[in-house]
Amino acid sequence: MKAALAIFTCLLLGTCSQPPGILERILRTGELRVVTLNSPSTYYLGADGPQGPEYELAAQFAADLGVALNIYSASNARELRKEIASGHAHIAAAGLALEQTAPSGSSYGPSYQLVKEHLIYRSGTERPDDLLTASRAGRIEVASESPHAATLARLRIAHPEIHWEENPEAEIDQLLYRISQGTLDYTVADSNEFAVGRSFHPDIAVAFDLDQGKSLAWLVNTRDASLLSRVVTYFSAIDADGRLTDILQRYYAKKPISSALHARNFIVDVREQLPKYLELFKTAANEVNLDWRMLAAISYQESK
Repeated sequence: MKAALAIFTCLLLGTCSQPPGILERILRTGELRVVTLNSPSTYYLGADGPQGPEYELAAQFAADLGVALNIYSASNARELRKEIASGHAHIAAAGLALEQTAPSGSSYGPSYQLVKEHLIYRSGTERPDDLLTASRAGRIEVASESPHAATLARLRIAHPEIHWEENPEAEIDQLLYRISQGTLDYTVADSNEFAVGRSFHPDIAVAFDLDQGKSLAWLVNTRDASLLSRVVTYFSAIDADGRLTDILQRYYAKKPISSALHARNFIVDVREQLPKYLELFKTAANEVNLDWRMLAAISYQESK
């Protein structure tokens, strides 16, 4: 009763104050919370700390706002969407396709990249001509509740014989790794995911495209329009001054064939040669207070 009376008095006297908007709360707390997925095409921990195109885009946005970036990864796409739906995350930045429905209380920001979906297979094996052939010849696996699963479901309307498996724990880099190792026949990857993944898994290849292209965008908390408006302004600015192109080019520019060959040789050496000397590197690194990986890298380079 007292609470109701207080609200009535507030309305009558015009003394009610509106709660601060999302953007104002971010500026007051000095923290931007961004949820993402852990992958080479989004966000990962490299030798020099956090890296990845989504990380760089988010870091520059936080810097433009003058706040600290709190970026963290969800275990899968379902958990990522829960983070934005609950309001815990201000932004979900993970190469999300505009075609998917936005969770309640959120909206997509502007498109910043156009990608295609590829069917991926292992180089040196027989390349399927279409999805039905691939489905009959081997096993197709994608992450559960991913845009790739949605694409396959849409294509199955015209071809009910198409079948695939959905893995709730899978991440795209894991699937690409299994393709390269020959333990999985096919998966689906966006063109940007393939561009980055091929540097780590040079044996993967594109069989064919599944679509004509789709747009990627951030999911933004839109319980009010303040943050979305600022995101729109930000992407317009970095598109105009070339920062967006610079980030995308650094991660997705096509690598020469020699780079793929070097990557393949390096992966083989890490798997077959490194275990022979690992304990020696670790012992020596402890004695001189260095990271053992630094000694291993120097040794590998000098041995070439």
